[in-house]
Amino acid sequence: MFAPKNFLFSAEDCTVAAENMMLAADSLGVGSCYLGQGWLAFNAPYGQEILKKWGIRTDYYAVMQLLLGYPREGDPHSTAKPRKNDRVLRF
Repeated sequence: MFAPKNFLFSAEDCTVAAENMMLAADSLGVGSCYLGQGWLAFNAPYGQEILKKWGIRTDYYAVMQLLLGYPREGDPHSTAKPRKNDRVLRF
């Protein structure tokens, strides 16, 4: 995910967007993996070439990466624990 270099909330905005994408992916049976520090992957000359090829503006940077994919055949998909309707937690 890319965002403007000089915007105060670039990292936070991308993180919230990634979280929503991960929740949506999970509801579709798609797995996800959040990788922070995306700029490290694009600092090298090869990474700069990729940015140019993709048409990413020079005033933007890679905030993070989000990997999406289907689980292998036969791998169980995690399910939520059953709710305890008579239990209330207060902090």
